[in-house]
Amino acid sequence: MPAHETYAVTDIIRALYRTILVDKYMGKMTSNQMVDEPIGGWKTVADIESEAFLVPRLLRLSSIPFVGEETVKVKPETPAGVMGTKYWMIDSLDGTKNWVEAAKQYKHDRKNFELTYDTSFGIIVGQAEKGALNRGWSLEATYKDGK
Repeated sequence: MPAHETYAVTDIIRALYRTILVDKYMGKMTSNQMVDEPIGGWKTVADIESEAFLVPRLLRLSSIPFVGEETVKVKPETPAGVMGTKYWMIDSLDGTKNWVEAAKQYKHDRKNFELTYDTSFGIIVGQAEKGALNRGWSLEATYKDGK
């Protein structure tokens, strides 16, 4: 992947963080938009929309298959279908439980809101081939948002 594409992935991840996770949902989630599942833990509308935001943008950079956490929950056979090829690996909201807690705190005290260890979350994207990670990107939101 050329350097400009590497930077493009970084830009996509930052756009996801700002557009979906902060501007659209931080402090605005309702209880019917999140559920604590018995297997896999928390799942929210933001998880689903985040993956839907990432996938088409990453495919424009490299049209290889992808394995996303939310997709695998719906289609568990997906990883087996791509393991022999080059593919994207996506966790579009890593630490959903922490993100839900951060969103609640943000809603109640936006002015003094600050992410802590208990409320840190991230976005993880990787490119793998034949089961081995070739490159990866991550954004860990552990700083004061500034809003």
